[in-house]
Amino acid sequence: MQCWVICFDIEDDAIRRRVGKRLLAYGKRVQWSVFEVLVGNAVELDRLRVELDEMIGDAGNLRLYPLCRDCRRQAIDQEGKPAVQFPHAHVL
Repeated sequence: MQCWVICFDIEDDAIRRRVGKRLLAYGKRVQWSVFEVLVGNAVELDRLRVELDEMIGDAGNLRLYPLCRDCRRQAIDQEGKPAVQFPHAHVL
């Protein structure tokens, strides 16, 4: 699984809500228009990107940034405390 930061700027409230709801299926909201999501592979990421692009169209823009494991470990909040991490997956 790879972590990605996905952020967007969408003026239309309905589209923004749909995009946010879709991203919640993949991860968590860290700010109003910023999500940390987990995807399994490049195909899944591309599928999500295309789906979001179709939702947004010309109504806004979207950015996806990979977030490596070491960078996640170094993430801090506004108080300098470690940012909340995704739980580790357990394979049975």
